[in-house]
Amino acid sequence: TLGDALGITGNNEEIEFLERRIEALNKRMVQIVSASVQAGESVEHHEDEFRRIAEEIDQLKRRIDAAHEKRKESFENFFAHGIVCVVFSSGLDIFEEAVECAKKYSTPVLRTKTSTSHFMAALISSLSVSLAPRITRHGGLVEVYGEGILILGDSGIGKSEIAIELVKRGHRLIADDAVEIKRVSDKTLVGQAPE
Repeated sequence: TLGDALGITGNNEEIEFLERRIEALNKRMVQIVSASVQAGESVEHHEDEFRRIAEEIDQLKRRIDAAHEKRKESFENFFAHGIVCVVFSSGLDIFEEAVECAKKYSTPVLRTKTSTSHFMAALISSLSVSLAPRITRHGGLVEVYGEGILILGDSGIGKSEIAIELVKRGHRLIADDAVEIKRVSDKTLVGQAPE
């Protein structure tokens, strides 16, 4: 799992199993008391069994505390590396220890219901556009039948007039005077007006 790869320990399934075991032991104690009362017996008759159950519950609670502490230590080591942001995908619950460490290191923690593979694909696509190499050129950009037409030329040569004529014929003006061009893939350039 990713937790294993990142060295995050303190297995949630183990903790949940231990908590269910404690709940079962507590129910067992209630059953013993109920059975004693119904039989008209004294509960002191079951003192040894109560002691054994209480000791087992204490041991289980110590194991749960140790697992939480181990997980907190793992998240502490993880967040100490200066992580920019952590995203829990697939609607996973966010561990309390992760939230504590994120607050300590001022790291945003986000959650999405989107599956990990879909989230990563969308993130990579978004970052490819946002972080793409870019240049700015003096000129105009018009969308003609779904394709971008970059109009370049010396100052005063009529680039804006050409763009206006294309817009009059139903095409869309994207940028005038300055065009920011991003290389979002080996085959794709995207142009827009500079922000």
